Amino acid sequence: MPKTTLFSKYALWLMLLTLWFKSPVLGQGRLYYSQTELEMIFSYADLNNEGLSSESPLRWAPVFNIHTHYHFDFNRHFGLFTGIGVKNMGFIASYPDIKQRIKHRTYNLEIPIALKFGKLNKWHFYGGYSFEVPIHYKEKLFLNGEKESVRRHWFSDRAPRLMHGLFAGVVFPSGTHLKVQYYLNNFLNKDFQTVDLDGNILMPYQGINANVWAISLNFPLTKNNKFYYQKSPTYQASLNY
Repeated sequence: MPKTTLFSKYALWLMLLTLWFKSPVLGQGRLYYSQTELEMIFSYADLNNEGLSSESPLRWAPVFNIHTHYHFDFNRHFGLFTGIGVKNMGFIASYPDIKQRIKHRTYNLEIPIALKFGKLNKWHFYGGYSFEVPIHYKEKLFLNGEKESVRRHWFSDRAPRLMHGLFAGVVFPSGTHLKVQYYLNNFLNKDFQTVDLDGNILMPYQGINANVWAISLNFPLTKNNKFYYQKSPTYQASLNY
């Protein structure tokens, strides 16, 4: 097939898909809308540090987690969403034998993609995959309960360049939803190297395996740039299409 014909074919499909997604309400109940949410995250890690007994206490991160999702509802029972967000993710590593505790945290840019099913204007479920780019890393070291040091780095090599994971959740009739997420890769970069004052090369995370679990509550804030709980009849009808 000639390149011009092939390009025209793809351009036509792209134009049709763009028109389909941009239309707020389409035939047969299809609906497109955006939604902004705040998230409260509880996280811990499946933690193993070679040669040390280790624990991962629950970590609470109420801020700063905000997401905008773009929803495509094909009918009242099936749809998908994607979007972009910023989230505060991390875990606490506790080593009782040496009386050491380390708090690892990254701020991540997240892009999810998920399918949703059920009664989309009431109870329903969703599940999908997300990938995240860590943009800021922070690490706090505590010895015998006292803060020893703090590290802060933009785009740090201490964390992987890309995190990815699976998630699933349930949406309540109010729009609030409960989500569980599991990260498939290690939260720390095992290959990270640093140099001590004597010029020795150190690999502080080489023996650490830390896959993070996160449980979060998500609260709708706006829908199509309007406050979610606005009472106007037109807006309420759009919530219950």
